[in-house]
Amino acid sequence: MVCCLILRDSHIESTHVHIAELFLSHVEVKKEHDNETKTTILYMSHIEKQTVWQAVLNLEMENIMVGYGFGHSKDEARKNAQQRLHMIVREQNIIKKL
Repeated sequence: MVCCLILRDSHIESTHVHIAELFLSHVEVKKEHDNETKTTILYMSHIEKQTVWQAVLNLEMENIMVGYGFGHSKDEARKNAQQRLHMIVREQNIIKKL
């Protein structure tokens, strides 16, 4: 299983990526930057879902919007993470309008 975390660059500083890596320090983290979508993408393999959920919770407690997803491939995990991040962004936009 592959896990993907997507952090929006407009909402993070480089230190937040280091925080995410620290929460996941016991696994190999592959980091990519997507300049088109202005996101930082972290991939991990062979990691328990509970560990990822705890890292996501810790990041959200720091007011960092993060999408996460799991899949049998990087593409599937990334697609699931993108869907979750879009849902969070959409909810944030609705809240701002209230």
